[in-house]
Amino acid sequence: MGRNLAPYGSRAVLVNAAAWPEEGELGIDRGTYRDGLSWSTRVTAADGGTRVAAVTVPGLMERYRFPTVGLLK
Repeated sequence: MGRNLAPYGSRAVLVNAAAWPEEGELGIDRGTYRDGLSWSTRVTAADGGTRVAAVTVPGLMERYRFPTVGLLK
């Protein structure tokens, strides 16, 4: 767990994934979209660059048995 979440114990969960409308995998293209600048980033469904897991908010709530979400970051 991240140090900034430690004070919250089991009330906070660190998930290394991206919130997306459906479960799966996303591709992240950094600096290659449009003008090639470092801040120019785009997320695509399953193709391109770095890959990251895609999760839905309802899926996360079910997985961790959270009835509500106070903060999603």
